[in-house]
Amino acid sequence: MAVFVPARFWVISCFAHFLADAAEYDDLPTWLWGTEKDIRNKKEALIFGGPTVTLTEENFEAVLNDVGRGRPPILVGFFSPRCRYSKRVKPTFDSLANTYNSSVLRFAGVDDRAYGDVKDKIEERFSIRLPVIPSFLILRAAGPPVKYFGPRTPDDFEVWVGMYTGAGAPYVPFAWRMVLLVYHHAVAGLAALLELLGIEPRDNGDAWPFFDDGGTIGTAAIVIGAVLGVMFAMVILLRLRPWAVKAA
Repeated sequence: MAVFVPARFWVISCFAHFLADAAEYDDLPTWLWGTEKDIRNKKEALIFGGPTVTLTEENFEAVLNDVGRGRPPILVGFFSPRCRYSKRVKPTFDSLANTYNSSVLRFAGVDDRAYGDVKDKIEERFSIRLPVIPSFLILRAAGPPVKYFGPRTPDDFEVWVGMYTGAGAPYVPFAWRMVLLVYHHAVAGLAALLELLGIEPRDNGDAWPFFDDGGTIGTAAIVIGAVLGVMFAMVILLRLRPWAVKAA
């Protein structure tokens, strides 16, 4: 009997942790929090701070059409209120919206729970796919949309935005900015390579500063790094071989 009591508490504890993680990952069964239709009908959208525009079915067409009229590019963020990664990065997104002048870069937010149809229509309009929440997308008049891959930190966002909009990264130290530029150009190259191979580039929404910790981009980085490491080791061994022969 004494054995079964701790076992029951252990099972209950595991189940409670499962529910907590499922809630943060937006994976709770529908019978626990209501159906998708109910949530979307309530339209209880996230509140975005500062000058960020909340995209809905009523206004997203007008906002997106402005991009093609010579207006500044738009950084669109896609969030879900029950996603732990969305909760972590949303304050950073709101802070960036207050950092940039709207004449240089505009910000828009989509609550994927309340207005998931907006995300679907944006994907259809630009022939792209945003499988991970949170996702970030730059829409500009010249050039195709640009998806964000990598860490969700203010420095990374500022450098990435500067790469594609010319808005610059005034608050990032020069040396660190150069490091991040190299990193984001490398990630963009990996994404382009994967697309050429017919593989969808994606990450899991929570990355290390230099290595994405999930998705096809992280896998590609590990594979390429391993291949380069093996090649480097072979070169070193070939260089050392003559010395080994002479020593013998």
